[in-house]
Amino acid sequence: MIELYSLVKPIWNAMRLCQISGNPMGSTGLMQLIVARQCTINPLIELEIIDPAKPDLKTARRSIQHDQLTTVAQVTRNLLAESIDRTFFAPRYMKDSTASLAFEMAMILNPVQRELTWLQPILMLVFPENSQVDTYWAAHHANLLVNCIWEKVKNLAVLAAKRAAILSTENKLKEEMVRCL
Repeated sequence: MIELYSLVKPIWNAMRLCQISGNPMGSTGLMQLIVARQCTINPLIELEIIDPAKPDLKTARRSIQHDQLTTVAQVTRNLLAESIDRTFFAPRYMKDSTASLAFEMAMILNPVQRELTWLQPILMLVFPENSQVDTYWAAHHANLLVNCIWEKVKNLAVLAAKRAAILSTENKLKEEMVRCL
């Protein structure tokens, strides 16, 4: 039961953050989901077991190899990874995606996250068949996505500047009309 708790808790934390918070937490929630995908539900690495009954974090945490987990925990971990990949990451990051990438746009403007270093490892997890055929595929696709995200940010900035210019011109015209009256 503790193994299942250790699998679900990080995903629940990300969902809770995004649903309960009154503040915009999309990019933070996305980062939590990325960390959960890369660590917690990645069957290629050990699962860090979190025992809620032990308040001392040093004694409460231990790691177990995926193949040493219970069958239920192994199946759950694999199904969670497949489900998140299929429903969230793959549609966002596949070629010719129509996803807005708004969270990634917010992240790229953050000095700490602007490199999007997490993108290539996520692509390798979500699209393993492409990464196995071409070792440079994930790096190339990540680079294309980062360039696309930067283009979206630039286009949004240009659109905002144009809108600000239009509003400024409209305000000046209104002021002139008031002066003329």
